[in-house]
Amino acid sequence: MCSSTVFRNVGLLDEAYIAYGEFNDFCSRVIRAGYVILETNIPVWHYSEGSSQKIKFMTTWLEYRNAIRFVIKNEGLTGIFRMVLALLYHGCNPFLTRKPDDPVLKRLRRYNIFVTFGLIIGSFCWNVLNIIPTLKARHKANRHIKRGLAGSRY
Repeated sequence: MCSSTVFRNVGLLDEAYIAYGEFNDFCSRVIRAGYVILETNIPVWHYSEGSSQKIKFMTTWLEYRNAIRFVIKNEGLTGIFRMVLALLYHGCNPFLTRKPDDPVLKRLRRYNIFVTFGLIIGSFCWNVLNIIPTLKARHKANRHIKRGLAGSRY
C-alpha cells in the first residue's frame, strides 16, 4: 500500500514491461525518490506462472528481455554487463545445480544451454533495437522523480 503522492512523485507502472519487471522498476524509482519500502513478515503464496503455463517459451523470453530492459533503464553500463553475465551464468552454466522448486531459476533455465543462450542473445538484441524508447523512459522517469523531489521540499 502506498499514498497517491508516491505515484505523483515517481509515476505509474511502466506499461512497456509485459508480465515481468514492472514492479521491480516501480520499486527502484520509489527508492530513488527517497521513499522507504517496508516489508511485512506475512507470507504470500503465488501460483507460479499460473496464467502463463501454456506459453513457457514466451515466459522465459519476457523474463530475459525485461531483466535487461530493467538495467538499461535503471542502472549504468556496469549494471547491464553484470545482468547479462548473471543471465548467462544462471541460464547456461552446465555445472549449476538448482532446487527443483525454485520458480525463478525454473523460468531462467527451462531449456537446454543452446536454446537458453539463443534466448539471452535474442533478448539482448531486442533491447539494442529498442534502446531509444527505453532511454526515453529512463529520462522521463528521472525527470518525474526530480520534479517530485523538488515539489516535496516545499
